[in-house]
Amino acid sequence: WECTSRTPAGFIATGDALCAPNPIYGQGMTMACLEAFALRSTLRSRQCPKNGEAVSAQLCAAAQVACAKAANSSWTLASGIDEWRLWLEDTFILLVALKLVWLVISALLGSLS
Repeated sequence: WECTSRTPAGFIATGDALCAPNPIYGQGMTMACLEAFALRSTLRSRQCPKNGEAVSAQLCAAAQVACAKAANSSWTLASGIDEWRLWLEDTFILLVALKLVWLVISALLGSLS
């Protein structure tokens, strides 16, 4: 959304509409909070409409860029881990080693409970 050539007035994509990471990493709520802070900061620093007036396309574009920047580092981390994991899964020997490691971890966690 932050790269569109024409940003519609009154529309800002946030949360999973902007960026939906793999839920296994548990970063979705953190990313949404960072986006909310970026949105608040953008709205505070500019002339924000009041009393139900439409938000301008320029303000929406600025807010969209700020939200995307806020989510970028978490997205990069999660997507980088996914790429690494997929590469491991495509390599047979590493896949076997990874499964053995997960079996050991599972056994250790099972013995703790």
